[in-house]
Amino acid sequence: MTALVYSLVGQQGRLLALLVAVVAIAAFIWQEARTKQPMMPLRLFADRERLGGYIARFFYLGAMLSMWFLTPQIMQTHLGFTPLQAGIGFFPLTVVNFIVALQVSKLTTRFGNTKLLIVGIATTAIGMGALGFFSEQVGYALGIAVPMILMGIGQGLTLSPLTVAGVANTLPADAGAASGVVNMVLGVQSGCRLSWLLQRLLKTV
Repeated sequence: MTALVYSLVGQQGRLLALLVAVVAIAAFIWQEARTKQPMMPLRLFADRERLGGYIARFFYLGAMLSMWFLTPQIMQTHLGFTPLQAGIGFFPLTVVNFIVALQVSKLTTRFGNTKLLIVGIATTAIGMGALGFFSEQVGYALGIAVPMILMGIGQGLTLSPLTVAGVANTLPADAGAASGVVNMVLGVQSGCRLSWLLQRLLKTV
């Protein structure tokens, strides 16, 4: 995983790192297919709901990490917010996310996990699209707070169902491994995205 992340965001030897990653991952898959007690049973990826949950989590949290990192920079550089004010500026997202997340259990029972994911991801996308129209003339309320409310609704409807999808239809013996894959997907995405963002930030300083 380290070689794979470096192959995407490294400065030198990226092709070599990619080759190392491909060989190591292939060897790992070959070993997991042969052993009687695999650490990551390949049957976890046979279920479409689980596989979809892993893929959706990778791309969804990748988009969210970018937003969480870049929006405070926008508030500080374009609106003159202090770091504390930029943190407080996330309250619309955080509060709405918390309120909506409390209703997820009831909503899942009524509408199902898949429908909730579709609505949540779509609402998040609309919020992020609206954030793209921010300008100093538009200001914080319309340019950031309103999109954050939409993203808060979307995140509240999405994050928990994504985790549920990642462990759905899992045998009791595979529950721990399925949970580990969910966290692994997040770890790889976080490493790639944060490394890339930090590189871009350092180049502008």
